[in-house]
Amino acid sequence: MLIQESHTQATASPILSMGFRPFFFSGGLVASLAIPVWLMALLWDFNSSPPISWYLWHIHEMLFGFVLAVIVGFLTTAVPKWTHTQHLSGRPLLLLWLLWIAIRFAALLLPANYIALFALAFWAVLITVINAPIIRTRNQRNYKVAAIIIVLAALQLLFLLNPSSIHITVDLALWLVVLLVLLVGTRILPSFTINGLSQHFQTRLPPPTPHRGRHIPSFGVGAIFAFTAAGTLFDLGDFKAVLAVVAAISGIAVFYNLSRWRCLQTRHVPLLWSLHAGYGFVGLGLLLLSTQSFIALPSSAITHAISAGAMGMMIAAMITRVSKGHSGRALLASRADCCFYALVLSGALIRILAALLSNNALLSLGAVLWSVGFLIFTVAYIPTLWGTPK
Repeated sequence: MLIQESHTQATASPILSMGFRPFFFSGGLVASLAIPVWLMALLWDFNSSPPISWYLWHIHEMLFGFVLAVIVGFLTTAVPKWTHTQHLSGRPLLLLWLLWIAIRFAALLLPANYIALFALAFWAVLITVINAPIIRTRNQRNYKVAAIIIVLAALQLLFLLNPSSIHITVDLALWLVVLLVLLVGTRILPSFTINGLSQHFQTRLPPPTPHRGRHIPSFGVGAIFAFTAAGTLFDLGDFKAVLAVVAAISGIAVFYNLSRWRCLQTRHVPLLWSLHAGYGFVGLGLLLLSTQSFIALPSSAITHAISAGAMGMMIAAMITRVSKGHSGRALLASRADCCFYALVLSGALIRILAALLSNNALLSLGAVLWSVGFLIFTVAYIPTLWGTPK
């Protein structure tokens, strides 16, 4: 899945040579700065706030700023490989990047309907860049990725234009991103693990045998998304029991998949265990969701298991791996990478514990550790993302 840049192209304008470069850097910057700003606003009650409020700004910037930046960086780099088409670079990439940046400033300064105008322009460009090659080349395997992009665009616009539906919109967007995490994870984890372990232990390992159950988590999260969406449109009655069963089966299936994919053997290989940890947090979030039907658990614990945990760790693993591979660097974790993974992992776990215990001190500690992790990535990867490939 790795495409290496041509030296000539990258030398001309390194940061604009491939999509992962500007968007991974920008995503890391938002993750490292937005969390401390939100934490200060939460604990010290700032007198001034964005027109959309600090609470909505925090949600919007983490989901449609940080997470979306990484999704864009990954897809603008991967889709050309999947479809055998030219990848985005130069001025078209700059346009997409500037629109994303404009939304960040608009979210601080303007009312929601003006933010939506910038978002609409951004999504129009992104859908053209991502979906058009997939459809034109009839790349049926990735039609679901194209569909996820369209639905995610609709959810951001709904978030901004319909304040009464914000909470349900956020839930739907979170589960949609989790579905994307599972789709990508199911595709790459087995092969990446075997290749990585074979290289680390200097021995050839047999490829993992596919099993039918590997897609159960994806189907389960898709069902949760569908139930949640349908429940807002139709009177379905109380379907918590059904949701609990689906979440429990899906969560157990996540850990079963990890056991099949040699999860424990990856503990000595940071580039691998970080991927497995991100996938595992999805299972934790699903099991917490299932438990919530029987025990009063704060929704924040579930939200941060799948956001700070699953998305945070999967993003940490992917942006380091993709950045190294596409810029011609060895797929070996540096000390900065190990610190990055450890801080994001510990920050996510502490943040979940803080939600369960309603402890503000733990909340602050988890948030700081998590954001410092992404700050380390942003600084350490300046030469990789802004420089020429090796």
